[in-house]
Amino acid sequence: MRNPSSKLWRTKVDLGLSTTDAAINHPLDAPLTKTVSHEATYYISQNAKGQRIDVPNSFNVHPALLNELRNRNPRLCNYHHLLRDCNDRFCPYDHNSTLTAREFEALTYLSRSQRCPQGSACVERCIKGHMCPSGRNCRHGTACRHADLHDIDTAVATKIMVS
Repeated sequence: MRNPSSKLWRTKVDLGLSTTDAAINHPLDAPLTKTVSHEATYYISQNAKGQRIDVPNSFNVHPALLNELRNRNPRLCNYHHLLRDCNDRFCPYDHNSTLTAREFEALTYLSRSQRCPQGSACVERCIKGHMCPSGRNCRHGTACRHADLHDIDTAVATKIMVS
């Protein structure tokens, strides 16, 4: 995993979005100026057993940034900022902010901390977690909400396009 304090490049391609609709070559601290549209091609990764793998499957997000996002008022809309697909006309969350690549990664981490009800069987455009964000290094053990997903093989076997 890349060190978030370095000025290495990170793109939305790394987060599962197509190269045609992704922000390419943005420094971590620069705003993501081109974002995913409703028509964007979205891919999910699966291992050899057909289990969904959240790519990237680990993050190196600073805790202060996570706390900053948690304490924002109003909070960021995960569906809007991660999928560009909030259908709630009365959504109380922030749709106006422009995220940096670090903020996008941190919001992705926070969103994936919420377990998807379908677990690793999910094949939809989904922002929730399909495996434990900490993987086999999880310090919560059997108390983790993703405990049954700790041992998922993270080797990508296939990518499936979803709409």
